[in-house]
Amino acid sequence: MCLLLLAAFPSAVLGADHPALPSPPQGEEGLKDNPSDHYYEGWLRKEGEKPRKAGKPEEAKEPIRAALLQFKGVQKKWPDWKKEMVENRIKMTEEILKSLETPEKLSVH
Repeated sequence: MCLLLLAAFPSAVLGADHPALPSPPQGEEGLKDNPSDHYYEGWLRKEGEKPRKAGKPEEAKEPIRAALLQFKGVQKKWPDWKKEMVENRIKMTEEILKSLETPEKLSVH
């Protein structure tokens, strides 16, 4: 709660004579050297799963491809950072993308 107040109203919490807290980095400049931010960006891009789950696989392909590229970029730039987690996310994302590109077999009852 205090952090929320501090973030929302820094001068009210710290007093008017204290400088405001710096804003979090925005854009690519803020992502340059932080693997967590890059990974999270990929995780956000994988939200393309929502159209897939809604039965719109074509709309899901591009965001999922972008997420895969993001995860692979993390793996390449920071090969030792949370290696297993990144590898698992790449594998899961590749499987999702493959399922979108492979037409499902129709079952006849």
